[in-house]
Amino acid sequence: MATFKTSKDTILDLTMVEVSGKLSAAEIIDWLVQYYRKPPTTSILWDYRKADLSAGNLEAIEEILTHVLESGKVRPLGKTALVFDDDNSLKLGEIFSDRVVESGHEVVFRAFLDAGDGRIDFLGRLHG
Repeated sequence: MATFKTSKDTILDLTMVEVSGKLSAAEIIDWLVQYYRKPPTTSILWDYRKADLSAGNLEAIEEILTHVLESGKVRPLGKTALVFDDDNSLKLGEIFSDRVVESGHEVVFRAFLDAGDGRIDFLGRLHG
């Protein structure tokens, strides 16, 4: 069972989600259902570096994608960064991001391999 540590930066309009433990598609969907019950932030940073993604497969990606495409309509200019710590997990994130693009969804998803500056640039939150 996974643990979700969620924090929100209202100034940056950013939700940060740190996931740890063994993760399933159902747990991500449950988190998303709770998240979209309130007004969402424009950007979300999902940190999967401490998560066990061994249950991840194409079927799980499609389950999550179906939910994201429906619920994410309320943040049409949104961006979501997915952060991983190994190449295999990164590949799952890239497949998911590619599927979002193929769907024509307006929220932009991008996967990173712990690329701090890249994900900050992508989310438009430059330190200065």
